[in-house]
Amino acid sequence: MSVKIKSIDILEVELPFKKEFRHGLGTRRTSGSIFIKAYLENGVIGYGEAMPREYVSGETTKSVDRRLREVLPGKLIGVSFSSFKGGIEFLERFKGLASAARCCIEIALLDALGKHFNKSIATVIGKPVNNPILYSGVISFSSIPSVTKTALEFKAYRFRSVKIKVGSGNDLNRLKVIRRILGDKVDLRVDANCAWSQDEAVEKINKMRRFGISAVEQPVKPHDIRGLKKVTDSVPETIIADESLVTIKDAETLAHLKACDMFNIRLSKCGGILNALKIVDIARRNSIRYQLGCHVGESGVLSAAGRHFACGIIDVEYPEGSYGKFLLEKDVTRKSLSFGWAGKARPISGPGLGINVVDRVLDRYTVNHSVVQ
Repeated sequence: MSVKIKSIDILEVELPFKKEFRHGLGTRRTSGSIFIKAYLENGVIGYGEAMPREYVSGETTKSVDRRLREVLPGKLIGVSFSSFKGGIEFLERFKGLASAARCCIEIALLDALGKHFNKSIATVIGKPVNNPILYSGVISFSSIPSVTKTALEFKAYRFRSVKIKVGSGNDLNRLKVIRRILGDKVDLRVDANCAWSQDEAVEKINKMRRFGISAVEQPVKPHDIRGLKKVTDSVPETIIADESLVTIKDAETLAHLKACDMFNIRLSKCGGILNALKIVDIARRNSIRYQLGCHVGESGVLSAAGRHFACGIIDVEYPEGSYGKFLLEKDVTRKSLSFGWAGKARPISGPGLGINVVDRVLDRYTVNHSVVQ
């Protein structure tokens, strides 16, 4: 039975963190999220989420809210869908939105139509693996005592891979402490968040090598693709493009220039699941590895979308996300999607995203609410 999109709620939400999270581009104490509630005419609600980051895609929660209110009335409200596949085909043709603005609408529409037609979002991506995936831990900028505490927690939790935010003056001391605590078997990689020039990056990586780092994420400024290539060509460690990789065109440019060894695909910055799948295809055709990244503060909504992606793309590396209860004071999903022991998490079943959102929690932390109908 066909169904129409009746209205869209756009929510600017600030989910508080249990502790601040720092990296080279900023410090966060709340999530800075956009949530979408897509209402079908039969009362079914689909939920979407994105994390606008001005220093990544040029978006803010305000700009995303404004853009959605400009585009959606003429392009989505009142549109009728006769199948889940029809919804996917509609999104493939959908123009006018990018990055976080596109991501939150795409996930909400797929969730709503998945519920209506009894289809999982997983069917968009691929057949989920039966075995659990292993999420990676992340250590932010912080003092040596704080780093020590986090590393001890990760050791107790038996993480197999950990990413450390770098770009400060005490990086080597922090790496020394972390490696000593976690031991030689844990895969350590670093994320500079655009902190260095190409020459500084090579110098810093050469000094960090003694701590056995396997990869370096975004060592140079986002638009310094030539510099990124120079670093990639100069060191044996895997060089990962993150802030340099936002659009499909970015992926094509990076692949053409052979400017990196790996893509960091984040659903929110890359415009959702469908764009992410296109970037995966570019990576595969050019022998580029890829990981699933996340934005700091993702709730169970984006975590669910990321879980479906990680479980459906069997060769994705270093899955990140599902930090839920470990970072957020309160998540918005009834059932926790946080990873378990050693970062383990299993595929999600059920129609749409396969989750239940607690509206009263979402409402509690909403700072602005717009309606499109």
